[in-house]
Amino acid sequence: MAAEPALTRLAENRFAPRHSYALAKLVDAVKVETARFTTERQKLAVQYGTTREATPEERATMGERVINVPPERMEPFVADVTELAEVAVTIEVAPFDLAWCNGDLISARDICDLGPLVTYTPPTDDSQHRSL
Repeated sequence: MAAEPALTRLAENRFAPRHSYALAKLVDAVKVETARFTTERQKLAVQYGTTREATPEERATMGERVINVPPERMEPFVADVTELAEVAVTIEVAPFDLAWCNGDLISARDICDLGPLVTYTPPTDDSQHRSL
């Protein structure tokens, strides 16, 4: 889940057109998986929780309805969400090569959040991977 915001931050930078295109494909693929996870997590919340009308404060961030999972159902809910989060996901798009960007374009935290969605191929000469 942390990969999507990290990719979004990375995509705010300028890259060579082919690298920008590759990054856009990766962002799209991750968004699809994130949406799938969110949908399944929401189903679990509905299964274990009860729905009520949102307060005015909640409405601003959560919409018209809020799902509360009662304490007595929290343990199985958390167990099922944990199982869902552990499902291995394969992204059928090539990872983004960090050699395509200057080192100051991505933080160490984002690199950690991206994990296998990024790679690094050392350039054979300095001009080969220049993005701007």
